[in-house]
Amino acid sequence: MIAFVEFLLLEILFFAPRYPLSLVLGPIISRLAGESYLHYPLNFLVMNKWFHALKIPLYIFISSYFLGVAIAIIHRINSDQPVNLKEIFREVRRVYLHLLVASVIIIGVVYGLSYLYEAILMKRALVIRSTKGIFFILKQVVLYGAPYFKLILTVFVTSLFAFVAPAIVIDKKKVFTAIFKNFKVLWGSFWFIFSVLIVPVLLYIPLLLLKTNSARLGEILVPEVLGILAIADVFFGLFIDAVHITAITMYYLWKKESQ
Repeated sequence: MIAFVEFLLLEILFFAPRYPLSLVLGPIISRLAGESYLHYPLNFLVMNKWFHALKIPLYIFISSYFLGVAIAIIHRINSDQPVNLKEIFREVRRVYLHLLVASVIIIGVVYGLSYLYEAILMKRALVIRSTKGIFFILKQVVLYGAPYFKLILTVFVTSLFAFVAPAIVIDKKKVFTAIFKNFKVLWGSFWFIFSVLIVPVLLYIPLLLLKTNSARLGEILVPEVLGILAIADVFFGLFIDAVHITAITMYYLWKKESQ
Protein backbone atom coordinates (compact mmCIF):
# COMPACT_ATOMS: atom_id res chain seq x y z
CA MET A 1 0.00 0.00 0.00
CA ILE A 2 2.88 2.37 0.80
CA ALA A 3 4.42 1.66 -2.60
CA PHE A 4 1.05 2.31 -4.28
CA VAL A 5 0.78 5.75 -2.63
CA GLU A 6 4.38 6.61 -3.57
CA PHE A 7 3.83 5.54 -7.19
CA LEU A 8 0.64 7.63 -7.26
CA LEU A 9 2.59 10.65 -5.98
CA LEU A 10 5.29 10.03 -8.59
CA GLU A 11 2.69 9.80 -11.35
CA ILE A 12 1.03 13.05 -10.25
CA LEU A 13 4.40 14.85 -10.32
CA PHE A 14 5.23 13.35 -13.70
CA PHE A 15 1.97 14.59 -15.25
CA ALA A 16 2.00 17.90 -13.30
CA PRO A 17 3.19 19.96 -16.32
CA ARG A 18 0.50 18.39 -18.52
CA TYR A 19 -3.16 19.26 -18.86
CA PRO A 20 -5.36 19.03 -16.76
CA LEU A 21 -2.98 18.83 -13.74
CA SER A 22 -1.02 21.78 -15.13
CA LEU A 23 -4.01 24.01 -14.39
CA VAL A 24 -3.41 23.50 -10.65
CA LEU A 25 0.22 22.40 -10.33
CA GLY A 26 1.69 24.35 -13.25
CA PRO A 27 1.56 27.77 -11.53
CA ILE A 28 3.03 26.24 -8.34
CA ILE A 29 5.98 24.72 -10.20
CA SER A 30 6.47 27.91 -12.20
CA ARG A 31 6.50 30.06 -9.05
CA LEU A 32 8.69 27.81 -6.88
CA ALA A 33 11.09 26.38 -9.48
CA GLY A 34 10.74 28.47 -12.63
CA GLU A 35 8.88 28.38 -15.92
CA SER A 36 11.56 26.23 -17.58
CA TYR A 37 10.86 23.38 -15.13
CA LEU A 38 7.45 22.88 -16.72
CA HIS A 39 9.15 21.67 -19.89
CA TYR A 40 11.34 18.79 -20.98
CA PRO A 41 14.00 17.93 -19.76
CA LEU A 42 13.95 20.03 -16.54
CA ASN A 43 10.53 18.65 -15.58
CA PHE A 44 12.31 15.43 -14.58
CA LEU A 45 14.58 17.35 -12.21
CA VAL A 46 11.68 18.98 -10.37
CA MET A 47 9.79 15.68 -10.31
CA ASN A 48 12.75 13.93 -8.66
CA LYS A 49 13.43 16.74 -6.18
CA TRP A 50 9.80 17.22 -5.09
CA PHE A 51 9.15 13.50 -4.87
CA HIS A 52 11.88 13.08 -2.25
CA ALA A 53 10.78 16.22 -0.39
CA LEU A 54 7.16 15.02 -0.24
CA LYS A 55 8.20 11.60 1.05
CA ILE A 56 8.72 13.15 4.51
CA PRO A 57 5.07 14.14 5.14
CA LEU A 58 4.08 10.94 3.34
CA TYR A 59 6.09 8.93 5.87
CA ILE A 60 4.64 10.82 8.84
CA PHE A 61 0.96 10.79 7.87
CA ILE A 62 0.55 7.65 5.73
CA SER A 63 3.52 5.29 5.99
CA SER A 64 3.41 5.33 9.80
CA TYR A 65 -0.15 3.97 9.67
CA PHE A 66 0.61 1.16 7.21
CA LEU A 67 3.81 0.24 9.05
CA GLY A 68 1.58 -0.15 12.09
CA VAL A 69 -0.68 -2.41 10.04
CA ALA A 70 2.34 -4.51 9.02
CA ILE A 71 3.38 -4.87 12.69
CA ALA A 72 -0.15 -5.96 13.64
CA ILE A 73 -0.19 -8.56 10.83
CA ILE A 74 3.18 -10.01 11.89
CA HIS A 75 1.97 -10.13 15.50
CA ARG A 76 -1.19 -12.04 14.52
CA ILE A 77 0.72 -14.50 12.35
CA ASN A 78 3.24 -15.10 15.15
CA SER A 79 0.38 -15.66 17.62
CA ASP A 80 -1.48 -18.03 15.25
CA GLN A 81 -4.40 -15.63 15.10
CA PRO A 82 -6.51 -15.06 11.97
CA VAL A 83 -5.39 -12.08 9.89
CA ASN A 84 -8.56 -10.03 9.50
CA LEU A 85 -7.54 -6.84 7.71
CA LYS A 86 -10.74 -5.01 8.63
CA GLU A 87 -10.08 -5.63 12.33
CA ILE A 88 -6.39 -4.77 11.96
CA PHE A 89 -7.14 -1.45 10.23
CA ARG A 90 -9.59 -0.58 13.02
CA GLU A 91 -7.06 -1.62 15.69
CA VAL A 92 -4.27 0.51 14.19
CA ARG A 93 -6.60 3.49 13.75
CA ARG A 94 -7.04 3.58 17.53
CA VAL A 95 -3.30 4.07 18.04
CA TYR A 96 -2.65 6.10 14.88
CA LEU A 97 -2.15 9.39 16.74
CA HIS A 98 0.62 7.83 18.84
CA LEU A 99 2.26 6.37 15.72
CA LEU A 100 2.10 9.79 14.08
CA VAL A 101 3.68 11.56 17.07
CA ALA A 102 6.39 8.88 17.25
CA SER A 103 7.13 9.42 13.53
CA VAL A 104 7.43 13.19 14.07
CA ILE A 105 9.85 12.61 16.97
CA ILE A 106 12.02 10.20 14.95
CA ILE A 107 12.08 12.48 11.89
CA GLY A 108 12.85 15.42 14.18
CA VAL A 109 15.83 13.62 15.72
CA VAL A 110 17.14 12.62 12.26
CA TYR A 111 16.90 16.17 10.97
CA GLY A 112 18.30 17.61 14.20
CA LEU A 113 21.41 15.44 13.94
CA SER A 114 21.68 16.16 10.20
CA TYR A 115 21.56 19.88 10.98
CA LEU A 116 24.37 19.48 13.52
CA TYR A 117 26.42 17.61 10.90
CA GLU A 118 25.93 20.45 8.44
CA ALA A 119 26.38 23.23 11.01
CA ILE A 120 29.51 21.82 12.62
CA LEU A 121 31.39 19.46 10.31
CA MET A 122 30.42 20.81 6.88
CA LYS A 123 30.94 24.46 7.86
CA ARG A 124 34.34 23.63 9.31
CA ALA A 125 35.24 21.66 6.18
CA LEU A 126 34.32 24.60 3.95
CA VAL A 127 36.90 26.87 5.61
CA ILE A 128 39.75 24.43 4.95
CA ARG A 129 41.99 25.97 2.28
CA SER A 130 44.38 23.04 1.81
CA THR A 131 44.54 21.57 -1.69
CA LYS A 132 46.42 18.43 -0.63
CA GLY A 133 47.33 16.43 2.45
CA ILE A 134 45.24 15.08 5.33
CA PHE A 135 43.10 18.20 5.77
CA PHE A 136 42.18 18.22 2.09
CA ILE A 137 41.19 14.54 2.31
CA LEU A 138 39.09 15.24 5.42
CA LYS A 139 37.37 18.10 3.60
CA GLN A 140 36.49 15.86 0.64
CA VAL A 141 35.22 13.07 2.92
CA VAL A 142 32.99 15.43 4.94
CA LEU A 143 31.55 17.28 1.93
CA TYR A 144 31.15 14.47 -0.59
CA GLY A 145 30.40 11.81 2.02
CA ALA A 146 27.47 13.79 3.51
CA PRO A 147 24.65 11.75 1.85
CA TYR A 148 26.21 8.48 3.05
CA PHE A 149 26.86 9.75 6.59
CA LYS A 150 23.25 10.93 6.73
CA LEU A 151 22.06 7.51 5.54
CA ILE A 152 24.02 5.81 8.34
CA LEU A 153 22.69 8.45 10.74
CA THR A 154 19.13 7.57 9.72
CA VAL A 155 19.80 3.89 10.42
CA PHE A 156 21.32 4.86 13.79
CA VAL A 157 18.19 6.81 14.81
CA THR A 158 15.91 4.07 13.46
CA SER A 159 17.80 1.57 15.64
CA LEU A 160 17.58 3.93 18.62
CA PHE A 161 13.76 4.05 18.37
CA ALA A 162 13.31 0.60 16.84
CA PHE A 163 10.69 -0.74 19.26
CA VAL A 164 8.50 2.32 19.70
CA ALA A 165 6.00 1.35 16.99
CA PRO A 166 5.74 -2.32 18.14
CA ALA A 167 5.15 -1.13 21.72
CA ILE A 168 2.35 1.16 20.49
CA VAL A 169 0.67 -1.39 18.21
CA ILE A 170 1.20 -4.63 20.13
CA ASP A 171 1.09 -3.45 23.75
CA LYS A 172 -1.14 -0.39 23.15
CA LYS A 173 1.33 1.91 24.91
CA LYS A 174 1.04 5.67 24.61
CA VAL A 175 3.87 7.30 22.72
CA PHE A 176 6.09 8.42 25.61
CA THR A 177 5.50 5.16 27.54
CA ALA A 178 6.37 3.32 24.31
CA ILE A 179 9.62 5.28 24.02
CA PHE A 180 10.52 4.34 27.61
CA LYS A 181 9.72 0.66 26.92
CA ASN A 182 11.70 0.87 23.68
CA PHE A 183 14.86 1.75 25.60
CA LYS A 184 14.23 -1.09 28.07
CA VAL A 185 13.98 -3.63 25.24
CA LEU A 186 16.90 -2.02 23.39
CA TRP A 187 19.21 -2.10 26.41
CA GLY A 188 22.20 -4.31 25.68
CA SER A 189 21.16 -5.09 22.11
CA PHE A 190 21.49 -1.74 20.30
CA TRP A 191 24.49 -2.69 18.16
CA PHE A 192 22.90 -6.01 17.23
CA ILE A 193 19.76 -4.18 16.04
CA PHE A 194 21.88 -1.61 14.23
CA SER A 195 23.87 -4.32 12.42
CA VAL A 196 20.64 -6.07 11.37
CA LEU A 197 19.04 -2.86 10.09
CA ILE A 198 22.09 -1.58 8.21
CA VAL A 199 22.55 -4.72 6.06
CA PRO A 200 19.63 -4.04 3.64
CA VAL A 201 20.50 -0.33 3.65
CA LEU A 202 24.01 -1.08 2.35
CA LEU A 203 22.39 -2.49 -0.79
CA TYR A 204 20.86 0.97 -1.31
CA ILE A 205 24.25 2.74 -1.52
CA PRO A 206 24.81 2.19 -5.29
CA LEU A 207 21.39 3.78 -5.95
CA LEU A 208 22.25 6.63 -3.57
CA LEU A 209 25.48 7.16 -5.53
CA LEU A 210 23.45 7.52 -8.73
CA LYS A 211 20.94 9.84 -7.02
CA THR A 212 23.63 12.16 -5.67
CA ASN A 213 24.93 12.50 -9.22
CA SER A 214 21.48 12.73 -10.79
CA ALA A 215 22.06 16.23 -12.22
CA ARG A 216 25.17 14.99 -14.04
CA LEU A 217 23.37 11.86 -15.20
CA GLY A 218 20.63 14.08 -16.64
CA GLU A 219 23.27 15.81 -18.76
CA ILE A 220 25.11 12.66 -19.84
CA LEU A 221 22.15 10.30 -20.29
CA VAL A 222 18.54 10.88 -21.28
CA PRO A 223 16.59 12.80 -18.57
CA GLU A 224 14.18 9.88 -18.22
CA VAL A 225 16.89 8.15 -16.17
CA LEU A 226 15.84 10.41 -13.26
CA GLY A 227 12.36 8.90 -13.40
CA ILE A 228 13.86 5.40 -13.43
CA LEU A 229 15.90 6.27 -10.33
CA ALA A 230 12.76 7.50 -8.55
CA ILE A 231 10.94 4.23 -9.38
CA ALA A 232 13.94 2.20 -8.18
CA ASP A 233 13.93 4.27 -4.98
CA VAL A 234 10.34 3.18 -4.25
CA PHE A 235 11.21 -0.51 -4.70
CA PHE A 236 14.33 -0.22 -2.54
CA GLY A 237 12.35 1.62 0.14
CA LEU A 238 9.70 -1.11 0.10
CA PHE A 239 12.35 -3.82 0.47
CA ILE A 240 14.18 -2.01 3.29
CA ASP A 241 10.95 -1.28 5.19
CA ALA A 242 9.82 -4.90 4.86
CA VAL A 243 13.12 -6.24 6.26
CA HIS A 244 13.24 -3.63 9.04
CA ILE A 245 9.66 -4.05 10.22
CA THR A 246 9.82 -7.86 10.11
CA ALA A 247 13.15 -8.04 11.96
CA ILE A 248 12.20 -5.44 14.58
CA THR A 249 8.75 -6.91 15.27
CA MET A 250 10.01 -10.50 15.50
CA TYR A 251 12.80 -9.47 17.88
CA TYR A 252 10.33 -7.48 20.00
CA LEU A 253 7.96 -10.47 20.20
CA TRP A 254 10.86 -12.80 21.04
CA LYS A 255 11.97 -10.50 23.88
CA LYS A 256 8.38 -10.24 25.07
CA GLU A 257 7.92 -14.02 25.13
CA SER A 258 11.28 -14.66 26.80
CA GLN A 259 10.51 -12.37 29.75
